[in-house]
Amino acid sequence: MEKRKHIWSLLFLLVLMAFTFFLLFRQLNIQDLMDTITGFEPVFLAAGMGMVVLFLCCEAFVFRIVLKGIDHPIRRISALVYAGIDFYFSCITPSANGGQPAQAYYMTKDGVPLSKSGITILVYGMMYKAVLLLFGMFALCMVPSYVFGESTLLMVLFLFGAVCDVAVFVLCLFAIFHPDCIRRPVYFCIHILAKLRLITDKEKAMVGAEKQLLEYHEASMVCKKTPNLVIKTFCITFVQRAIQFSIGYLVFRG
Repeated sequence: MEKRKHIWSLLFLLVLMAFTFFLLFRQLNIQDLMDTITGFEPVFLAAGMGMVVLFLCCEAFVFRIVLKGIDHPIRRISALVYAGIDFYFSCITPSANGGQPAQAYYMTKDGVPLSKSGITILVYGMMYKAVLLLFGMFALCMVPSYVFGESTLLMVLFLFGAVCDVAVFVLCLFAIFHPDCIRRPVYFCIHILAKLRLITDKEKAMVGAEKQLLEYHEASMVCKKTPNLVIKTFCITFVQRAIQFSIGYLVFRG
């Protein structure tokens, strides 16, 4: 039965990849693409590809650090697979929203408790938002005229994005350091799903949710007691985002 599940999962992935490439190349001339690629300077092309690998390795490193800190160490290859899953599903879903749910799904399939995969993704997401804010503020200080002098729409969008990032960052902090605050929303969602008959056994769902919340609380306590873990993940995420932005620069130079 387990082998059959793996086969179906692999087939689904292959179909999804085929569909993705079909959409990509449906209105794209492959010869034009090849001409563009061959027109790149080999050094910059190789450097860009290397940066993509480093980008994935940084995310894998963060996952290993966080999961080890909450007493669920994973292998390097598993962490790299989770990073690849995030990268792939983020690329093929609108607004890059599919990466983290896919990560949580595959981590759970591999035996990582949902509470621990959740806290790992949450810590990484929080660091991601913090680093983006830092880069945004740096860009604003370096070239303020680009934001405030070029277009009113650009200024509004920049400020709106900054406010949203701060709000998400604060919510992540609350979820990690005050996990009890998410208990009511979880119970409310279960109640709504039960009303819609999407959950048949409400009591069982409540017990399961409470168990996950307790595990989540234990994991969050580890984060509070080990600030070095948060500092390490922030530094690695900072390097990762710098690598990501450098890819665009290398493509431009190439």
